[in-house]
Amino acid sequence: MLDIEVQKAKAERVRRNRNTLIGVVAGIAVIAVFLFVSAKAPSIATNSGDEGSQSDVAVSPAIKEVQTNPQEANPLEAEPIDTSYAKPDFLTALDRLESEVIPSLDAYPRLNNSAQLQSDIQDARERAAILAAKNDYASALNQVTSIEQSIESEKKKEQQSFTGLLKDLEQRWQEKQISFAQNLLDEMNKIFPDHPDTARYKGLLSDWPKVSALTDQISVAKAEGDEETEASLLGALAELNHDIPNVESRIATLNESIKQRLERNTIKSLQKAIDQKNTAKADKYLAELRRQGVEPSKVSHLVSDLANVKRQQSLKHLFNRVDKALSRDEWHQAYQLLQAKRQTLGTNDNFQTRHAFVEQIHVLTSAVKDYLDHPSRLANKRVQNEVKQLLENAQAKLPLSKTLKRNATKLTELLKAYRTKVAVTVTSDGQTYVQVKSVGIVGVVSSKTIQLLPGNYIFEGKRKGYVTKRVKVDLRPATPLSVKIVADEQI
Repeated sequence: MLDIEVQKAKAERVRRNRNTLIGVVAGIAVIAVFLFVSAKAPSIATNSGDEGSQSDVAVSPAIKEVQTNPQEANPLEAEPIDTSYAKPDFLTALDRLESEVIPSLDAYPRLNNSAQLQSDIQDARERAAILAAKNDYASALNQVTSIEQSIESEKKKEQQSFTGLLKDLEQRWQEKQISFAQNLLDEMNKIFPDHPDTARYKGLLSDWPKVSALTDQISVAKAEGDEETEASLLGALAELNHDIPNVESRIATLNESIKQRLERNTIKSLQKAIDQKNTAKADKYLAELRRQGVEPSKVSHLVSDLANVKRQQSLKHLFNRVDKALSRDEWHQAYQLLQAKRQTLGTNDNFQTRHAFVEQIHVLTSAVKDYLDHPSRLANKRVQNEVKQLLENAQAKLPLSKTLKRNATKLTELLKAYRTKVAVTVTSDGQTYVQVKSVGIVGVVSSKTIQLLPGNYIFEGKRKGYVTKRVKVDLRPATPLSVKIVADEQI
């Protein structure tokens, strides 16, 4: 912001000075001629109307004071010499003085505030204006050039003085002679307060007490091997103005060392948790390693080990639940528990063995129960053969399940019953021809007892001139029954 303000001030000064040169030149020229004529012979006054030779020259109003001092020996009172040929050079030099040289003093506070130098500049302006008014542009040019050289010389002295102070300050700073360094900085600040070196050493000296204290603490932390504290202190140091080398690289090295150590410790903790089969802690350490950005390849074997532990624990938990179900003779529930984990644990040999075993008993138990729930199916000989085979297969497994044993016994008895004929008494009118459809003939009888296996039968009674009579019979095991069939409806 300060640089911007200085540039604005310079631009304003240039604009103001140029406007002054252009606007005032004619009026100042007339005043200067008038003063000159008043002080000289009348022959000079006859030239006062030569406006063309004076209209382009800018003269300061301060000329009045210079010309009205009769005691001062003024070389400007010499007979004028017309050197109009030097006018362009004079105007160029005057413009450079006002637009470049004098504004450049804004960067030199001591010179800019020097009353003597400002007085010399003003005197040079006035002398140059008077000489220009006499058309003695060569002498006016000398006045402008002389003051420009004086300004540049003073600027050079300031630069040399600043350079010397800076060199001495650098030496004092290296030796940490803080008091001397501060005094030198104060002098530099008077010359170039906005110079980068001035600003730099302002920051260094301002933060030195904190920097000094931090460096002592950093040395202690380093000696104690406390990398975390050392890195933290170096981070605080990095926020201050300092010239200590390699601070950032030291922080990076320490952070990497801390990261590697933390990584090693976390891996050790993860391995220990896996060995102890503490999956909750293992998951926590694994998540921490991932947060630290550890390469997956470094812990892939531990991830695999943890997965195996989890599978073993899951398998153990599952088998405990299965065993409890089996202890209650609940083979169906045990089977459902195993089925639910088949996708995640199905590759485990122990799981496969247990699953096959439970599935076998479950299938036997379910099949036996299904036949008991639908006994009429046993009337079919094919089904009876299936049941017989089922019971033979279940024989070796009966000691494993009370339910299976109990139901197998029931089914055995039921199969036997369905293979035992039941007495059926057939009564008729002695005129109806009776037969059992698809089984055999009963004949024309008044009453007859036949033996049939349990099942569903259709008894038919036929008589010439009468409608055939049909009776459906569901013959249950060990349940004798009577069937009356008479064809008594005429056609």
